[in-house]
Amino acid sequence: MTEKKRRNIYIHRDHIEDLDETRKKLEANRKEAVPTGYVTDCMIRNTKRHRDLLLRSAFVREKCKSGAIFIFKVVGKDNEVMLQPVPVQFMNRTAINHITRRSFKMLRRYGYSTDMHGTPEASTVLYNLGLSPMATSYRFRLEEYRVQDQAFGETFAYKFIPLSLG
Repeated sequence: MTEKKRRNIYIHRDHIEDLDETRKKLEANRKEAVPTGYVTDCMIRNTKRHRDLLLRSAFVREKCKSGAIFIFKVVGKDNEVMLQPVPVQFMNRTAINHITRRSFKMLRRYGYSTDMHGTPEASTVLYNLGLSPMATSYRFRLEEYRVQDQAFGETFAYKFIPLSLG
């Protein structure tokens, strides 16, 4: 009896993607993430009133020019979550977070915030980092890495490193 090979496909609005082929191409072009040395910090708040990620003004001005980011769990690695600045056009292909300026930003440590009521939620990020999803706030160091992205090629992403309860 001959065995049929099942194809792993994904149907997009405008084309059909063979996921097995895509995975093979990504594995062939895979590069390990390389740290660049740039470091900043941020805070995730997870309360009834606030579910957001607070970012420093200099980080947003220098690294997030589009005012949009997405947060993702690194495939195949436990407790590793990264943030990546993206163009706003990514709204068509994934859930992105828009960065907004906070009032009195010049007087605050974190002058910008991004709402985390959608995907991913603050508790999901905390859980994926091996922290308690019930924590009300947590401070992180963001370390910049040069990574290989399927859509952009070589770009920058920022790894969440837990520091302390906020």
